[in-house]
Amino acid sequence: MSGIKSLQNVCLEILREVDRVCRKHNILYWLEGGTMLGAVRHRGFIPWDDDLDIAMFREDYDRFCEIAPQELKSGYFLQTRKTDSEYPLFFAKVRKNNTFIDEAKLDRFNIHKGIFIDIFPVDKMPKTTAKIKRHRLYLWFLFRLYFQTGKNTVPVSPFLSKSGLKFLLKSVKINKDKLYRYINKVYTKYNTDKEYDYTASWTMAQKFNWLYKKEWHESFIEVPFEDMTAKIPGGYDELLTNAYGDYMTPPPKEKQVPGHGLSFSTDVEGDSK
Repeated sequence: MSGIKSLQNVCLEILREVDRVCRKHNILYWLEGGTMLGAVRHRGFIPWDDDLDIAMFREDYDRFCEIAPQELKSGYFLQTRKTDSEYPLFFAKVRKNNTFIDEAKLDRFNIHKGIFIDIFPVDKMPKTTAKIKRHRLYLWFLFRLYFQTGKNTVPVSPFLSKSGLKFLLKSVKINKDKLYRYINKVYTKYNTDKEYDYTASWTMAQKFNWLYKKEWHESFIEVPFEDMTAKIPGGYDELLTNAYGDYMTPPPKEKQVPGHGLSFSTDVEGDSK
């Protein structure tokens, strides 16, 4: 695990810088996903984990994305579609310059490819689970459409059945920037609702077990994470049980492997593009 440890050390360094900016500007963030699980079960990284995830409510996320380019110390880069025009994802990353990590899904994009931490915005969801399921299905379709090949346009035809419609529309293309803005609009459409019971990050579109009950995030507690402390939701037990089941029992040895299988370098020349 020595290689993984060096990657984790860089991720931790990035987290400390994000933490500094958030504390300075009173921006709430918390450890998310496997990083939250690591904090609860291991008081730090899951030993074989090869990434670091945090989350913010959308209002805090927007504030962070606005101030981070000026506030982050030299050597760190906030990556969004606004700061890195070919970046295709719907959440931000903070990357460290003069490092490199290979993400197969992003190979074809001319973007900053330094070691990173993920920052997921969390949005309100519809009032009922039936509406949430329809919302999720629509988002899943939009994501599939968006992530087809092509930097500026997206072919419609792969998502149509083998029918006359597919033949008629096979040459139709959608402007990718417009589709990106539309998906963000769909994802955030319920944030003005005063009455809601659920929230979710973009991961809910892939896995329904990342749908959160509102009360899980009504309070936050500070917990140890490696040599620092960070917040996790007060409802972490319910959240992690919903996501992982018996989360305090580690998986068998043969499954204790990095989840992303990424190759990386902690010291490279150039701008990490």
